Amino acid sequence: MTRKLRTQSHLDSGTNARTESISSNGCRNLSLIVATVAATLLWASCSNTPAHQSSGFHAAQAAVSYDSLARSFAPAAWWALSDSPGSVTAADSSDHGHRGSTFGGVGFGYQGPFPAQSEDAAAFFNGSTSGIETNYRPGFSELSVACWFNAESTADGALVVTDKSYSTKRGFQFVLGGPGSVYFIIGTGRNWKEVSSGAPQGFWAQAIATYNGATLRLYVDGLEEASARLSGSMPAGQRGVAIGYDPTGTYHEFYGELAQVQIFNYALTATQVWSLYAAAQKV
Repeated sequence: MTRKLRTQSHLDSGTNARTESISSNGCRNLSLIVATVAATLLWASCSNTPAHQSSGFHAAQAAVSYDSLARSFAPAAWWALSDSPGSVTAADSSDHGHRGSTFGGVGFGYQGPFPAQSEDAAAFFNGSTSGIETNYRPGFSELSVACWFNAESTADGALVVTDKSYSTKRGFQFVLGGPGSVYFIIGTGRNWKEVSSGAPQGFWAQAIATYNGATLRLYVDGLEEASARLSGSMPAGQRGVAIGYDPTGTYHEFYGELAQVQIFNYALTATQVWSLYAAAQKV
């Protein structure tokens, strides 16, 4: 099966499966370009600020690689899924030691979302038996979860999961809900909330969810698509982070490729989110 990269031309032509077509608003791409330029200029005036504490404005520079940019944002855990074919472990590129263990035939060495960059790679999940399990159980007052996915099935599928959040009100679930939809569900002890959006199928897309203690936001390919009010800190889920499968049994195993799964212990800003997408695209 051909594995395609979602390029800027997909954005401009509106050929994706998202609910809101980019091409329906002729000013939107221009606004993003203007914001990117302005962000770069602002970063130049405050470059002494640690990257993950700033608004991430320097990330808008087209020359930066995705790997360098993501590292500067200091993820708490980062499974790039660029391990060698045949590996039975998934390294944690954040250097925090949250290594994952594969099972059921996870395949490494597949083309990832940005083939023009040297760090491009992805892991293939077969939609029935494969997954990656970890012992990492994040519990934060703020949170961001990011991943790239290339769904090759119309079925629902788990991207990154720690708990059945709508039931236990702990942890989070980042999942595909069926044809052309992505959901992020989070529990904050007494409450839970979900946000959802349309999502492309058959080519690479980036999904990022953020929670700053007051607002839950969902971004697809660098753009905010949904938000909801919520308060409280997220207790750790009952299980470690699971990639490509749902240990609670709520969602099916994911079928397709995943790459660059990251967890941050703070809420990425809108500009940081766009910067990660732009760095991958070399916009």
